Amino acid sequence: MLAVMAVRIIFGVIGEARESREAEARRVNCLLPGLGEFTSTDGCEWDNGWSRDGNFAPDDHGGLMISISTTGGPPTEGQSAELRKLLDGLPPFVDKSRSYLQAHEDCRWLEGGPQLFELFAIEFQSTSNFVLEFSHPADDDGVYRVTFEGGVPVSSGRDD
Repeated sequence: MLAVMAVRIIFGVIGEARESREAEARRVNCLLPGLGEFTSTDGCEWDNGWSRDGNFAPDDHGGLMISISTTGGPPTEGQSAELRKLLDGLPPFVDKSRSYLQAHEDCRWLEGGPQLFELFAIEFQSTSNFVLEFSHPADDDGVYRVTFEGGVPVSSGRDD
């Protein structure tokens, strides 16, 4: 029984290593004007600032992790321009997110309250449809997400 478990663990580790190598072989880079380098392994989800070891390396956007969804292929110039527009006008959306989190998530236990939520990631689809992700110093394990549709927050949640 112990030998079977050991074999399963070994095959699991080997399988994960193989998947990682295959994903690395599919990695494609593109340079977005005013935004820097983005990478993808599937041609549909493009991320900035990720190093080969999977750790985030801060970029020139205040350390924000940014992902852009496409229908296949690199982000277009139009998407790049829309993302830059969103980044330039981000503070009101951050404020809306903090208010939304306070109204829709249990923030009472978070020392310092919702004003201490710090933006660290954006999942971009368009200037009006995107997700902002926040951390809070009183919640080391929590990631708080606010989804915007039509430029309005429509849902939130906390992930571990």
